[in-house]
Amino acid sequence: MRTLPWIALLLAGLAGCSATEAPPSMSPNDAAKSAEPAGNPALATVPSWMSSAVTDPSLVCYLDVLEGATAGDNGWRASAGDAIRIAGWAVETGTKAQRAGSIRLHSLAPGGTDVYFPAERSERADVSAAPQFAAASPSNAGLTSSIRLNGVAPGSYEIFFVIGDAGKAVACTLGPSRVLTVG
Repeated sequence: MRTLPWIALLLAGLAGCSATEAPPSMSPNDAAKSAEPAGNPALATVPSWMSSAVTDPSLVCYLDVLEGATAGDNGWRASAGDAIRIAGWAVETGTKAQRAGSIRLHSLAPGGTDVYFPAERSERADVSAAPQFAAASPSNAGLTSSIRLNGVAPGSYEIFFVIGDAGKAVACTLGPSRVLTVG
């Protein structure tokens, strides 16, 4: 009968556990990081037109948001397994209907590999109404991508927006302050 209190305590402890809770040795933040991150994986197959896109002054772009990365002295930093969101706008000047877009993480390492992610286009009334674009009033100027960095090699990457299709593709750099270091 001496074991009855111990069994009752064991059962009471087990009743408080749940399969969805993190083990006591894991903090809630660690448990969140261990889950599959949200967002798009990198494109497994990159069309040749996309990888051959070069910067073009007719493409004007701006990065509004870089969530999930930490700002530092030399750009932004994120871990290899993190999910981040990149949002901004890209406009081919003089063109109303904006073409499809993607995000290029251009490796700054000699011989490094660029990584591409799909992006969604959206309406941006603020961009369409801007004086420099008023004549064309571009539609779908917004560009957003939630991406997963798992599978991205550690290193530094300059962020580009790539716009176009098999007929023509152009790229727009977001500048040296928009370097993302994955590590």
